[in-house]
Amino acid sequence: ALCCCKLRLTHVFLSSAQKKRRLPDSPWRRRFNSLGTFVAPFFGAYFILSGLTNSVYAEGVVYPYFLIAGVLIVIALVLSRINLSGMETAEADESGWLEVLKEKGLLLGVIGIFAYVGAEVAIGSFLVNYVMEISHVAETQAAPLVALYWGGAMVGRFIGIFTLKMFAPAKVLMTHALLAVLLILVSMQSTGTLAIASMALVGLCNSIMFPTIFTLGIKGLKAGQEKKGSGLLATAILGGAIVPLLTGLLADSLGLHHAFILPVICYAYIAWLGFRNLVKA
Repeated sequence: ALCCCKLRLTHVFLSSAQKKRRLPDSPWRRRFNSLGTFVAPFFGAYFILSGLTNSVYAEGVVYPYFLIAGVLIVIALVLSRINLSGMETAEADESGWLEVLKEKGLLLGVIGIFAYVGAEVAIGSFLVNYVMEISHVAETQAAPLVALYWGGAMVGRFIGIFTLKMFAPAKVLMTHALLAVLLILVSMQSTGTLAIASMALVGLCNSIMFPTIFTLGIKGLKAGQEKKGSGLLATAILGGAIVPLLTGLLADSLGLHHAFILPVICYAYIAWLGFRNLVKA
């Protein structure tokens, strides 16, 4: 998790570099961000969960995790070969971190990223348990269904190329968040295929949220404040650790069905954030 946070912050650093030295920012690259999360459930179900019992679980996961570690080492070696010398950023503003955070739009954006990542990870983390509880299937059968959730985010990003050009980003954000709220509520009040499909479709709603909230968050900042603002927004992915934990605590006390009310609250806030920016515009 710490390595993933570091990669995210490195991306922010590269994105804030001067335009003449900036790495190509292809929209197609961003649309494939969810490809790994789409493939991973199949990988986990086949290589990690397949045919395992509790007694051999620890031994069975050794080789897959060695493979994952090897991939991370390759990524580290590739990054180590990238020459970042000479990349200059815009002149930094003398404002402190807390002073930058006093910008209301940025603060609301930070909370928005926190809520979005938290809700997305919470649903993705508990979806296998949710499917097993509803349909009474084995873990190996439920795990691939998670791919539909993350795959929806990838498909939605391709669709977002066109919707974000046709409509105001704040309106698209509000619509996606309201649809996510509706889908979760439908899933919470139903069972079987409808409940599973409704929850999986939330991934489609997640597709455009991160870049849209991020853009709205730094909108209006001074040129020198954008670097610190981007850093604060990137740090807000901490919600991916806190919201799932709170959702788990709710599941222990209220049951898994009712625990999804926390992601509902998160998406409701994001819908309000989109509405606020739409009215402000």
